[in-house]
Amino acid sequence: RVGALHEAAVLDVQASRLDVESLAMSLVSQVVNAWFNVLEQQGQLGLLKAQEKVSQDYLALVEARFGQGEAAAVDVYQQRQSLSALQSRIPNTVSALELSRHQLAVLLGRMPQGAPIAQGALPKTPPVPSAGVPSSLLARRPDVRAARLRVLSADHRIGAAIADQFPSLRL
Repeated sequence: RVGALHEAAVLDVQASRLDVESLAMSLVSQVVNAWFNVLEQQGQLGLLKAQEKVSQDYLALVEARFGQGEAAAVDVYQQRQSLSALQSRIPNTVSALELSRHQLAVLLGRMPQGAPIAQGALPKTPPVPSAGVPSSLLARRPDVRAARLRVLSADHRIGAAIADQFPSLRL
């Protein structure tokens, strides 16, 4: 009984260590996800600003054509609406960028005011893996290994409970 309880406790400690490893992997994935979000928002903001400049140039062109009688007033009005709709998306993108930067800063343990600015572009994607995942890959996951150790620990506790049913000698 004592040996089974000891073995169960050892397995529980090992499962707790694997839980810490699983938590670290989860934190790393959250940091990477936040970094990708910052890069995505930066890219969207750059595209919106470039599109705003193109729309302003096109509006000037349409207004010049309208001044010469080559375009209708509806064309000018539609281009102004298009430009204002585009400009209304910029503040939302800026706030989403700041939110993503703050999330990244918090995950990195920094103050949100000193939010890190993600540099560079998105990395190239690796080639698509072949279909199917080997079971050995699944068996290496820390959360799966921790669950297995907890099952073994429970098994040892059952052994200790069965041993408790037998008569014991106490001095």
